[in-house]
Amino acid sequence: MDAIEITDLCWKYDGTDEYVFNKLNLTVKENIFLGIVGSNESGKTTLVSCMKGIIPNSFTGVYKG
Repeated sequence: MDAIEITDLCWKYDGTDEYVFNKLNLTVKENIFLGIVGSNESGKTTLVSCMKGIIPNSFTGVYKG
């Protein structure tokens, strides 16, 4: 069973030209330990904010998926 399923996530902050995510897909099965790593400003915090519902509820931008 899937604990997290993201399908075709697109997000762009207001005032920017580039999408942070453009059709991102992610599936995480139950009982899986997941680490999110990457360089600075690669979208780690943005991804977690989308998972938690902070985006798009607390930030303005273009949200699809």
